[in-house]
Amino acid sequence: MAVTTQKLTCADYLAYDDGSGTRYELVDGDLVPMEIETGLHGAIAEFLTEQFKAAAQQANQRTGLPIPSKGK
Repeated sequence: MAVTTQKLTCADYLAYDDGSGTRYELVDGDLVPMEIETGLHGAIAEFLTEQFKAAAQQANQRTGLPIPSKGK
């Protein structure tokens, strides 16, 4: 007997939290755990993070608006 699971909708995906801290992506209605950023992918992610931080700091210096800290 084949067992089928119900596909998740986008709303289901956005509301999903299994409490594990695992990050998932939604692929054709299925949750797929995202891998840790390593190798070239990790280097690109780190580069982009640094670029966004620098841009936010420049915007802060021009506008004087505070940049919220992570988790606050």
